[in-house]
Amino acid sequence: MRRTAFARIAGARAGEHLDAMVRMPLGYGSRDSLASAGYRAACACLYAGMATKAAAAHAVAMEAAAGSPGFIRLAERVRLLRAASTAGAAGDTGSGAGVDGHGAASTAGAFAAVRLVRGAVPLPRRLLDEGVRRGTGVHGLRFRPEDLVGGFEELLAMTAAIASSGSLLALYALYQGRAAGLAREFLIVASGRPSRQPEGRPLDPLKGFPVATLPVDIVAPGAPHPLTARGYALVEELPEAPAAHRAAAPRTAPTPPPGSRKRARVRFPIGLKLVLVVSSLLVASLAAMNALASTFFLEDATQRVEENNHTVSQIAAVKVEDDTRSVADRARLALDLSGGDPDGEAVTRFFAANADILYVAVPGLAALPNRRALEAAGLSEDVVAAAAVDPGTGGVSVFNVAPALGIPSIGVAVPYREGGFSGSLVALASAERYAEALKPRGIVSAWVVNAEGRLILHPDSSLLAAGVDYSASPIVAALRASPVGNGQTRYRDLDGREYLGSFRRLEFGDLGVVAAAPADKAFEAVGTIQRRNLYIMGAVLSIAVVLAYFFSRTLTGPVGVLMGAALQIEAGRFELDMKATTRDELGALTETFAEMGRGLAEREKIKDAFGKFVDKTIADMALKGEIRLGGERRAATIFFSDIREFTSISESLQPEEVVEFLNQYLTRMVGCVNATGGRVDKFIGDAIMAVWGVPVSTGRDTVAAVEAAMAMRSSLREFNRGRGGPGKPLIRIGCGINAGPVLAGQIGSTERMEYTVIGDAVNLASRIEALNKPFHTDVLVSEYARSRLGDAYVLEPMPMIAVKGKAEPLRVYAVLRAASDSSGPRDMRDLRALLGYQEVPLDPDRVVDDEEKKYEILRDSVVPTPRGRSGT
Repeated sequence: MRRTAFARIAGARAGEHLDAMVRMPLGYGSRDSLASAGYRAACACLYAGMATKAAAAHAVAMEAAAGSPGFIRLAERVRLLRAASTAGAAGDTGSGAGVDGHGAASTAGAFAAVRLVRGAVPLPRRLLDEGVRRGTGVHGLRFRPEDLVGGFEELLAMTAAIASSGSLLALYALYQGRAAGLAREFLIVASGRPSRQPEGRPLDPLKGFPVATLPVDIVAPGAPHPLTARGYALVEELPEAPAAHRAAAPRTAPTPPPGSRKRARVRFPIGLKLVLVVSSLLVASLAAMNALASTFFLEDATQRVEENNHTVSQIAAVKVEDDTRSVADRARLALDLSGGDPDGEAVTRFFAANADILYVAVPGLAALPNRRALEAAGLSEDVVAAAAVDPGTGGVSVFNVAPALGIPSIGVAVPYREGGFSGSLVALASAERYAEALKPRGIVSAWVVNAEGRLILHPDSSLLAAGVDYSASPIVAALRASPVGNGQTRYRDLDGREYLGSFRRLEFGDLGVVAAAPADKAFEAVGTIQRRNLYIMGAVLSIAVVLAYFFSRTLTGPVGVLMGAALQIEAGRFELDMKATTRDELGALTETFAEMGRGLAEREKIKDAFGKFVDKTIADMALKGEIRLGGERRAATIFFSDIREFTSISESLQPEEVVEFLNQYLTRMVGCVNATGGRVDKFIGDAIMAVWGVPVSTGRDTVAAVEAAMAMRSSLREFNRGRGGPGKPLIRIGCGINAGPVLAGQIGSTERMEYTVIGDAVNLASRIEALNKPFHTDVLVSEYARSRLGDAYVLEPMPMIAVKGKAEPLRVYAVLRAASDSSGPRDMRDLRALLGYQEVPLDPDRVVDDEEKKYEILRDSVVPTPRGRSGT
């Protein structure tokens, strides 16, 4: 939004809210309403450039919100504000033509007009101390009117909300140069909210504002020293802003450090400078040599550890696979020898020769217990029989039965077919024979997990008895995701310790063998060498510093200028007004530094503009040159949403009104996507395509997508409040969610690319979204997405559909509510009542997609759902 348009809208809203506030009746029962109106009026006035009235309205709001006995003082404040509002003082019109409150009086309040000092915002210590006292830190959101991506009303509502919650510490209109004119930027300063995130950090109240900039921590939570963010200057109080007729302060070069001019008059012979250069080169060479030696030694040590891990994992894998196959083969042999008699002499001899086999059974056909081994282990046949249960995978499976039996043991289940019988053969065996293969070798330990990441074999019997789940371990995740079944990785485990690991997947039972060594133990020798090198380097540096102390004074002038320029670069001010004062290398460096600043300024402008149109993660990848054509197969959850009857809505509005309402709507919906960890892939007119699980998966992508859809349902209800009249039509949307494999990557040409996902799962999600219209629903999920939701949501099955390109009919489900939300819709009748739809019987002949034959609702599957029924 242009600055002039922003000021014009802000001025109009400021006048409306001021008029509404001063006309409110004064009474003890109207304090809350007066406080709310005061906060909105104060925010609108400050955005309009009326700092005096903003401070007065804020004072009224604070008096009303406090609920103190000083009602006479509150009435007097309202009376004065009413007089100021009707007086229409010059320069306080809200048009932005003039700015009031640039005196000392405005520096004491939370609402003020502030002049930037060399591009930095001066912040009083008392404001920062308040954030430190609360223990939540101080957050800042600095934005320009051009950065507004939502409607002004939404910006005003969100600012007033944090003001009324007590989190707002200051709201500043920022000016540079002359005080008169339109505000260049605005700054919202707030403390964190009392509620906390899972990691213990206070919530930032500035997240989600409809502007294209992100909040920063001016004072990090828990930081003892204030002002850690760039672009801010700590002062005791805000400086008095200059009058309108006062000329802007001249721009000067960075000031050298104190005492540098005096030191600049001290001159040394050029020979001493050469000595300093030689000394510096010597130190640099020594440091480079030490660094290279440490690096090469570290690489060699890493390679040796990785080779050892690989060897251990390969040997253990061969042994474990052979022993596990042996258990299955010997179990078959025992069954063949039994001849139906579990107590026969052949079975007795078999168990005497195979004491590690504890139990062999074919559920429903035969059971062969090794009574001698069970008696020695103190186990009953009933307990063992209860543990000998096929996991039901339909193939070969290996599982841990130590939690049930209390001793290190495993179970092996294989398909069994004999005559007309078809079932599974289950054998329980002691894990002691695996001890040799998995015993620790030096600092390397090995263990075995199944396809789900659960522990099967481990040298530590206590971990086996506990049935530890390693699915969250990074190396187990790498094992499960590896297409080749073996590899190496360096990772940090759940205990925070870093490891070097190797893994190999087994064909039998889909097991995985992992071998890992702690990095701190593997690199102890490297650390010793690095410390020794640091001691040597420190001694050389000490000598160099002593020499540099005598020969560096002639360099302090230009170096001071470069230091000041570097600080400006660090603070984000890249336009440097600096000139070379010498004709040596330092002079050339000064000119190069200034050129670099101009280049960084241009790069920052490109990056800011790029970030408005592309996801930040993708934008960073593009700037680093990491984007290439092609893609990778990923499991993702795809989301489509669309506004119902958008064509008729857009025809009834002016183009500017359509854009404004779309921006407000999309800001809310995108906020729901971002809050749940999703990524907006693209906007297709009024439609939104979002993806969870690409480029990074959280493990709960489908649940997060449905959470976003539920948040959209709630946000849309708030958005529709007050709508329904001319120019503000009611909005209904439809959301479709599907989960499945996609191809994620860059699609396009070498000149223009787009990071997106393609595949059948994407197309199906789009088809599902379109079904909301005939079904009179707002959120539909596919049967693939339903399988990943578990019991988190209450779902209602809809009629079967035939989708173009699918051989089998598919079932979709309407999302009624979260399972934990007892106040949500109970059935489809409640849902349609909530959405404003009438209950109309579904006629498949009327809802076939005849245009492209993308889907068809099957008549035989249309079954009326009784009230109160819901599928999960």
